[in-house]
Order: sequence, then C-alpha cells, then structure tokens
Amino acid sequence: SVFEAQAALEPRAPALVLTSEQDAVLPAAGVRAFAASLRTKDRAARLEVLRGQHVQLLRSDPKAFAVAVHNHVGVCELPGPQVDMARVLELQADLLADDVEVRSGMAAWSDSRLRGYLESGGEDPWSPAAV
Repeated sequence: SVFEAQAALEPRAPALVLTSEQDAVLPAAGVRAFAASLRTKDRAARLEVLRGQHVQLLRSDPKAFAVAVHNHVGVCELPGPQVDMARVLELQADLLADDVEVRSGMAAWSDSRLRGYLESGGEDPWSPAAV
C-alpha cells in the first residue's frame, strides 16, 4: 500500500501527524490510517486532530497547533551523551526543590522542562494534562 511504502521510507523517530475534520483534500480518516501504519514497537506516532482547512492548521488555530508541536517535541527529547541523574539532583538542590519527587527517566529531559517541573512543585509543564 501507499502507507506501507511511505512508512518504509520514514525514519524511526517519533512522528507527529496532524489532521482536521475540515480538510477536504486529505480526509481525516485517511490520515488516521496513515498514523496507525507508522506505529510500530520501535516507533511512536502521535495523531492530533485540529481545526482548519488543508494546510491551514497553523493559521486556523495557532494555539492548538503550537501545543501539539510543543507536546510532541517533549516526547522526542533524546538524551545527550553525558545525561545522568547527577544533573537532575543538582538542579533539584539548586532550586531548593527537595520535596519534589524525581525519577530516573527525568535524566533525559531538557533543562527547561526539568526546571519547569521542579519550580512548579512537580507538575510536568509538557504533559497533555498541563495544557
């Protein structure tokens, strides 16, 4: 199928797939099927349904578009070569956030995400619930 051929060419990085029920060129059902075809045990594909016409999603709803991209970028964070918990614990101490729970997976978070989490008292600023 066309989806399988396209998926074979795609890198294994997490994918963000955007669609709209108002898109008359690429029906949302087809885009949903494409997103599903991208999902494998080695790859995540996040589907976001926004409002707007074909290729007008950013213009139609800039806030929803920005939130979708921002949330996806948070998922795509890749650890750097020197990532370890020492950085997390150091920032926790610097911010006097000893009462905020930290977990090993946070070592892969960006400094800005980690700082936001610690400064808020434990709310992940990039979680879908925070939006």
